[in-house]
Amino acid sequence: VATVSIDFRGVSKAFVLRHNRADSLKLRVFGFVNQRYREQRRLFWALKDIDLTVFEGDTVGLIGPNGSGKSTLLRLIAGILFPSRGEIRLKGRVASLIELGVGFHPDLTGRENVYLNTSLYGLSRRETDRLFESIWDFSELRDFIDVPMKSYSTGMYFRLAFSVAVHL
Repeated sequence: VATVSIDFRGVSKAFVLRHNRADSLKLRVFGFVNQRYREQRRLFWALKDIDLTVFEGDTVGLIGPNGSGKSTLLRLIAGILFPSRGEIRLKGRVASLIELGVGFHPDLTGRENVYLNTSLYGLSRRETDRLFESIWDFSELRDFIDVPMKSYSTGMYFRLAFSVAVHL
């Protein structure tokens, strides 16, 4: 029996778009006199009535044109955004690749950053100890794991961040 990891039921996400934003008292007063200066708000529905089921172990790719809601969907899964309507149920731990490497400190070594980053996702030191060799091997940074990350190239930084995220 396959276990559901991500379950969206009727999920919609709206954003308020503001035009002629009245940031000053002067513009607000002008807005009472002249409609041209009035702030206008409208709802923009980035996602509407999405049903999605992802089973444990599945790999999913999102394909679509700019503005089709891919990043919004991922932010909802990661818990960065909350739905305007509908219900999201998640089983397990979600490691967001949207903010890859958030929580890494440039003065710490790669090894220290692995432990720091996994702790931000709620893993204990013992759990990280069990995963560390796999994270290290997958990142292919064997000669650099004990070097401060400020000396890493961008590619090395993201390889370590991706390795941590994949193992979560």
